[in-house]
Amino acid sequence: MVLFILGMIGSSNVPIFAKVPNIERMPSGIPLSELDKEIDHFVKPFIGSSVPGAAIVITKDNKIVFSKGYGYGNVADKTHVDPAKTVFEYGSINKTFVWTAVMQLVEQGKIELDQDIKAYLPPSFSAKLKYDKPVKMLHIMNHTAGFEDYMFEAAVQSPDKLISLPEALIAGEPNQTFEPGTVISYSNFATALAAYAVECVSGQMFSDYEMNEILVPLEMQHTSGHPALQDHQDLSGNKAIGYSSSENGGFKAGDWTYIPLYPSGGMNGTAEDLAKFSMALATTDATPLFSNPNTLQTMFKQSYSPHKGIRSIAHGFWEIRSQPRVLAHDGNTLNFSSNLAIVPEEKLSIVVLTNMASEGDITNGIVNMLIGEDKQNPLPTQNHLPTFNEVIGQYIFARNSHSTIHEILGYLTPIEAKVSGENELTLNIGEMTATYQQISPYLFKLYQTEYASFKEMAPVLYIDKQDGKLIRLTTGQSMDMIPVKASRTTPMLIMYMIIAITSIVFFLITPLVLGIRHLVRKLGKGKISPIHAWANAFLLCGSAISLNFIFILVRSTSDVYITATEINISIMLNWILAILSLAFIILHLRKVRKTALTLTKTHVVFVISTGLLLFAFIALLIDWNFFHFVP
Repeated sequence: MVLFILGMIGSSNVPIFAKVPNIERMPSGIPLSELDKEIDHFVKPFIGSSVPGAAIVITKDNKIVFSKGYGYGNVADKTHVDPAKTVFEYGSINKTFVWTAVMQLVEQGKIELDQDIKAYLPPSFSAKLKYDKPVKMLHIMNHTAGFEDYMFEAAVQSPDKLISLPEALIAGEPNQTFEPGTVISYSNFATALAAYAVECVSGQMFSDYEMNEILVPLEMQHTSGHPALQDHQDLSGNKAIGYSSSENGGFKAGDWTYIPLYPSGGMNGTAEDLAKFSMALATTDATPLFSNPNTLQTMFKQSYSPHKGIRSIAHGFWEIRSQPRVLAHDGNTLNFSSNLAIVPEEKLSIVVLTNMASEGDITNGIVNMLIGEDKQNPLPTQNHLPTFNEVIGQYIFARNSHSTIHEILGYLTPIEAKVSGENELTLNIGEMTATYQQISPYLFKLYQTEYASFKEMAPVLYIDKQDGKLIRLTTGQSMDMIPVKASRTTPMLIMYMIIAITSIVFFLITPLVLGIRHLVRKLGKGKISPIHAWANAFLLCGSAISLNFIFILVRSTSDVYITATEINISIMLNWILAILSLAFIILHLRKVRKTALTLTKTHVVFVISTGLLLFAFIALLIDWNFFHFVP
């Protein structure tokens, strides 16, 4: 085991340093000459324990000043990570290539950011889109287009199942839940829609545009934007194995997945290649990406913020620090995690890639270590601040499905806001807690927390009210928090859970009990009355609906490859079973009336109770979209 861990923390190459005149330190104060020691000291405890492998590249003044690999790209084969050769999945960092492509076409006068996105799409395609209100390109870049999250058709296991980008957009179009420009809700669909606009305007398939207009000019020879690497098949031999945590400890190797909406996160490449892209952005000099240096400056200007006191988004890049100003974008796929940070005023960029799912210790930790604390002057606290009791209550993240069976997932991580003192607001997200202090009307700064995620993503919180109505709690990052409607509050959720558990237990156990009873009667030469037969059929429909509910719930929450068609088959079965249930109970009542039999009190109570329970369960499933066909 000791030898294994020592092997895991080995690196494949010697760090590269380049002396930069007059600039000797990172923003955090770490000298360039100490980068190797400091980064090694930070990274190595994670390698082999929580992360299989990582590649880190740092650039300064258009030069790579640090490049090093840690651990294994393939644990089984003990293949060391090489930042110049090991291919990782970039994840959502791919979105920054979309925004760069958009700005290139803006520079050429072929796209206007304030124009309805449909102006750049074929009329035949636009006619198939179902969103209600116009979506501008700038809405998409700001993640305020208003689309709900859509979790079907997100990934496929074989390149043979990939379809074209426009086909994938139509197949995976979500509902427009919010009015454009009003709520931040991170959207893969919207990003891919912007990429398709680039495809239509340029006349090139988006992956070809990426290759011709970004990758080739930057000499990124070890990167592909094609979802199946068809333009760079040689990269597959150097691709790292992606991993997730194993239930028994250690790492579980994942499968290679393919993303139909590939511009949102399907890119593969090396860390040093990505550093070439980041260097082209972290500069004030001429860059191959744009003809006019002002285009890059425009792209890095803040394009949206819910409040002047909140850093938010700059044409697709998240603002994560103010002084020095840092623009960043992280990425996560099923088995890889990544981060890209750019500090324009320092001509500095940081690339961190890992082959581990949902990894944040290294991807975020390295950036924080090198950038240091935000040196922004503290916002002054004003006097005579308003009360904010209306904030008390429960919230969910805006980035959620609101019209499919996946809606239930948004309530697995409860968010609760409460007033905890004069001008103090406490936010609980799951088990995490943070306290904020009001410094100006409805604007709060983080006061106390033990959790790094609050410090990084939510240092400031704003209560957004419109016409006296609370619309959202927003940090300006990724996704807002919206108030829970009355039918989804905790007391209602508890009631729903009681109904669901009672129904499932009853409809799964009762048939077994009755089956044994009928078997005993049959052995005793008894007969089953037709009246009881219809009642039993009604009961079995409840059992089938319960089993189908469990099947849908498990499949939809555990299988990332599930398709809308598969779920719709199960939803159709729910409708059939519900109709049959109604038919059987009607037949039962007609049989009773026709035969004029006197039923026992026990039978009457049993039938009525079963009927009420089943129809309450069906009503519950309808309310939670288990009878709603996925578009």
